[in-house]
Amino acid sequence: RSFRLVLRGEECAGISALCLTRKLPAEGVLVVDQRADGSVVHERRFSDDHVEAQTFAAGADGLVLEEQRQEVSFAGMRRDEQDVPSPEPLLFPAALAVGDRWEARYMLRKLAVHTTSAVVASEDVEIDGQRVATLVIDQTTTSSGPFSGDERVRLWWAPALRLAVRRTVERRLEGGFAYRLQLDERLASTTPIG
Repeated sequence: RSFRLVLRGEECAGISALCLTRKLPAEGVLVVDQRADGSVVHERRFSDDHVEAQTFAAGADGLVLEEQRQEVSFAGMRRDEQDVPSPEPLLFPAALAVGDRWEARYMLRKLAVHTTSAVVASEDVEIDGQRVATLVIDQTTTSSGPFSGDERVRLWWAPALRLAVRRTVERRLEGGFAYRLQLDERLASTTPIG
């Protein structure tokens, strides 16, 4: 299934103090691929130059991250990383309620990652004239290693759809390849395209 995304934001990438900024396109695509083995892939195609994907094992406990991929091309610089976390973290528990909190610690190669999550509210979100019940989740991820930095994400998780219908992201990474992202991403419709 593919869904049209409405995007607003910009990204900046570079080496050391040199950082080139570009606006994100107004539209992107979210591809949700339910595999025969029970895993599910959420691939966000912001542009030909920026793709992010997460593969989850979908089990009774919720969605466990099995693989993560980020591909960013920027002014002749390219970063394409596909990593398997160790141990595999539970990022979205199956049963969520306002007030729930959880955290995960894992490695992505030489990168130590710590994610804390909290369900801060319940909210109906209007998508293409349809009201969708969501849980608002704040996630903060801190990474240390070759690329150090943090990411703050607020997402509106629709349990009935098992995906985020809106996300705001502030990401800042430093190291050999510096990168910053400010993003407001919304599902244009709950009806798949194509």
